[in-house]
Amino acid sequence: MRIPRTLVAVIVFLLLLGVADFILRTVLRLDALGDIGNLVLTLTLVVLILYAYYTYVLAKETLTPSASFLIHPYPGDPFHFMFTIQNHSKPSLQCWCNLNLSINGLPVALDGFYGGSSSFDIQPFGAANGHFDLREFITRTNWSLEQLVGMARTGEIRNQLRFNLNSQRSCN
Repeated sequence: MRIPRTLVAVIVFLLLLGVADFILRTVLRLDALGDIGNLVLTLTLVVLILYAYYTYVLAKETLTPSASFLIHPYPGDPFHFMFTIQNHSKPSLQCWCNLNLSINGLPVALDGFYGGSSSFDIQPFGAANGHFDLREFITRTNWSLEQLVGMARTGEIRNQLRFNLNSQRSCN
């Protein structure tokens, strides 16, 4: 997280002003104890400005819509997948998913949530879960599970299952 240049300029100016005041008063032999107090006061002002800025940044970040989408297989069933959508922000979100699934190069038409036609409403800092079974989608392509498993090669593990996921979100 970067500090804006104007804030850096204000902080540097206040620091230089405080240090210059301290040096001038020390060289002119004025009350050194009061000068140390002025320096401490100046540094305190700088710290308060930084604290106010980072408080503002943290408050702003929670208002920025942010969601994550996680897909992972169920234990013991490599064709059954679970997904979790997590809202990481204060506003409630409507999340859509367009799962561009293709099996052996053939696109599979999906409807409902996975086809992008319906949404999940997720409350602030909440989550939603769901699942799907690839066997259902395989039957739509006129392939059988046995044919696809027989065509799988161990040398091409990365290409045996591929998801292209387009997600959209909007805030109410």
